[in-house]
Amino acid sequence: MTLAQTMGTFVSGLSLDTVPATVLDSARDRFLDAISTAVAGRDMPVTKAIAASIAAGDGTGACTLLTGGTAGAQDASLLNGTAIHALLFEDYFPVSGDHPGAAVVPAALAAVESGARMRGRAGTVGDVLVAVVAGYEIQVRLGLMTGKRIWNRNFRTTPVLGAVAASAAAANAFGLDSDRTAAALSMGANMASGFLEAFAHGTMEPYIHGGIAARNGIVAGWMGYGGVDTAPPTFEGGAGYFAVFGDGELARADFSEEWGIPTVIAKTYPASGGKTNMLDSAVALHEQGIDVADIVSVLVREPSEVHSFPGSDNKGPFHNMYEVQDSTQFLVAASLLGRPMRSLATMQNFADAEVAALAQRIESVGEDGRYSSGSALATIEVTLRDGTTVVSEINNPAAHVPTVERMADKLRTLVEGAWSHEKTERVIDLVAGDPARPVEELSSAIQGS
Repeated sequence: MTLAQTMGTFVSGLSLDTVPATVLDSARDRFLDAISTAVAGRDMPVTKAIAASIAAGDGTGACTLLTGGTAGAQDASLLNGTAIHALLFEDYFPVSGDHPGAAVVPAALAAVESGARMRGRAGTVGDVLVAVVAGYEIQVRLGLMTGKRIWNRNFRTTPVLGAVAASAAAANAFGLDSDRTAAALSMGANMASGFLEAFAHGTMEPYIHGGIAARNGIVAGWMGYGGVDTAPPTFEGGAGYFAVFGDGELARADFSEEWGIPTVIAKTYPASGGKTNMLDSAVALHEQGIDVADIVSVLVREPSEVHSFPGSDNKGPFHNMYEVQDSTQFLVAASLLGRPMRSLATMQNFADAEVAALAQRIESVGEDGRYSSGSALATIEVTLRDGTTVVSEINNPAAHVPTVERMADKLRTLVEGAWSHEKTERVIDLVAGDPARPVEELSSAIQGS
């Protein structure tokens, strides 16, 4: 079988009967994580810009906008994916450096809400969760196969992998058979794109990538339902997906049989995912009681893939939040100064004068081989006035493993002031509870006051 056929068979075969309970719980925590960041990101300029673009059209439809209101399936997916990604606080798959939730969750929700006619029955919360599993499994497994080779072509992994993953979520939600699912995935591959350039400028494009992928997934699912005919070797062909994006031999040639969604981490910092271990190490240095006034210089040794990412090695001056979320110098300086790194306020204070001054004393170098099992290891070396050097290198992946309980708490924190306590608990109960509940109950709970 071709890879499209293999994936089509896999995705179409996923159901509440075939997905293990632990994997279904991973879908629950991924859904809660995505909602939390979408609501928190509702007032970001990029979210407002996409909301305005939707309003410029007819803006009608019955699919849930996580930021409030309803729209059609395409528009809801576009806006929800943008809102989820707007704060850079959503989930992250370290192996391929991408954010599955921003592409998969919006497509899964909109497809279940709008797909009763194709599916032949009303949707359930369980349908959403299984569609989330379908999307994540495709995104993670393609990520394992390509690794970060997509970056080598200056494409971004989130939309390149996410367009196919969102197509998988939609195809599963629409109840497509294996052949039509394979066609949907192939069309998702044909709509995959997104560049890295904007990261060097702090502009909005990257934060819309997840929404674009989610919207494309809906369209690809419709095309699969409609019966489009696609090239069997869309992925592995000589002029196909991997040839365009893979940059040489695949990191992994086989379609993994291991569940992938549990390997996605939940961010504990609203910053670039490749900086997670670096931030852990920098925060630990502050907690050791280092006096910033005694710091002569700081050297950060980070993975070459992270160091070379556009906007990473940047001492400022900074002009917006997006620039500092990717800047090694800003993030390390703010950590050493004891700024609350889990707070969005730290990133929003991009003109912090003390941070800017310390950032000038921080050098960053990229080193090969610093990815261990997909974890971006970083070493921070601080030289003090007395000539001593203090070193920190922390790799604690367990601290970033999501659970339903942790993500429920994240939701409670990030929606405070936007949602009532009763609404928050109602949404958590529906996501974490009986998967047989009608999806319209979940939709009404999210849309309600």
